[in-house]
Amino acid sequence: MNETIEQLAADLDAVEIEFDRADAARLRMADGMSEISLRYFRLSEAYFGAIRGPVLAARHALENNPDVPCDRHAVLRARDEMRAAQERRRIIFEAGYDFSSKRERLDAAAAEELAESNYEIISERYQRAKRIERNAKTRKRKITSDGLVRTGYKMIDGVRVPVMERVR
Repeated sequence: MNETIEQLAADLDAVEIEFDRADAARLRMADGMSEISLRYFRLSEAYFGAIRGPVLAARHALENNPDVPCDRHAVLRARDEMRAAQERRRIIFEAGYDFSSKRERLDAAAAEELAESNYEIISERYQRAKRIERNAKTRKRKITSDGLVRTGYKMIDGVRVPVMERVR
């Protein structure tokens, strides 16, 4: 199915209206409801697959782009975007079928998926960078033969005494 997203969206909206009318008319499966239901299901799958393509491409681009900022602010921004997308999806799904179309629910689900994957990637990169930084600082410390490392100093009776901790 090489239809455009706009065409799939229009077709999905039309079949959803047809499905709702048939349901309101209490059309039975034997009277044609099964055909409408099957078209509705297949168009829903096709539309979600079509809108998910750019989501997966964006995720792949983000995973393979080493220039993506991975500082604390980028993580917080990605987290806020993820929470906003989750809240939007929750509101749309809680509103129910009477107040949102199938297309709106699928769009919200795809947007949530993209925001969650962005947060996951950026957060993981940030944590990896912090881990590398922490390991680099640890390597600079001198470890004694007993497996102790100096973590600081404290004053005891006016004498500066090193504080040692065991390295794991």
